[in-house]
Formats: sequence, structure tokens, C-alpha cells
Amino acid sequence: MESTGSPPRRTLLIGAIVVLAAGAGFGIFKAVSSGEGDDEKSRGLGDYSATDLSKVYFGNAGLIRRPATVTVERVYAHIPEYQQIQAKGLTDKNPKYYFLIQKTSERFSQAVKAAARAGRYDFVSETGTIRIEDDDADPPTDLTQAVIDQLK
Repeated sequence: MESTGSPPRRTLLIGAIVVLAAGAGFGIFKAVSSGEGDDEKSRGLGDYSATDLSKVYFGNAGLIRRPATVTVERVYAHIPEYQQIQAKGLTDKNPKYYFLIQKTSERFSQAVKAAARAGRYDFVSETGTIRIEDDDADPPTDLTQAVIDQLK
């Protein structure tokens, strides 16, 4: 059979099945990581769960074994670009704000990642967003100062 430059229907069909299967798998993961369905203990995913996935800065919310927390405002206060935003009173109406907030976010992310790896934490989120599911589990470690130290 001679190629016409377009993929055969069978290849397209297989591709569509793979995409649909991947989408279904993502839906299952999302249900597990967002707390829908069974509780954390029955799924065997650890002694902790994340209460706000938008405030996860490092790690996988579905597999929390050694968590830590960070207070973002305290860390941001030590980042030079954020200090410029505050000192100049910049808002999202000023184009320079976006450049500075992007640099702030990058520095924050790098510092969180470095502090988490140095302390062997597998998960970092905003202070107050980790629920302890087992009474015998240790509370999450406050990693804020270690993150600030990574900025230097």
C-alpha cells in the first residue's frame, strides 16, 4: 500500500483511544488527589492530605509521606524583586510588576525545591493546608526559615 501523506484511519483510531484512556486515567488521579471518593486512609496514601491543591509548592498531593509547610508572605518579604514591588507600590496595571512578580515566583520555587530536597521532604504547601489523617502522625515541619536561607 502506498502512503498518501496522511495517517491511515487505524492509526488515528488508536491515537484517539490512547488520548481517551489517558484522559480517563487523569480523571481517576484527579479524584484521588482532590479527596473525592474514599478517604485517604482507605486508599493507603499516607497519614496526610492536602486541603488546598492551589497552594502546593513541591511534591505530589496524592503521596504525602514527609510533609512540610511554608508561609509564603514571610519568604516573599526576603526576595529583592518583591521588595521592589512593595517599595514602588507597583500593581498589575504596571508592566514592570509582571516582570518582578515572575522573578519573585521563580526565586520562591527554586528556594522551596532546594530546602525540601535538603531536608528530604516529599511535599511542601502553604501553612495550614495539610490535614493529618492519623493521630500518630507527626505534624508537618515549618520549612519557612530554611526556604529563606536558600535565598541567600
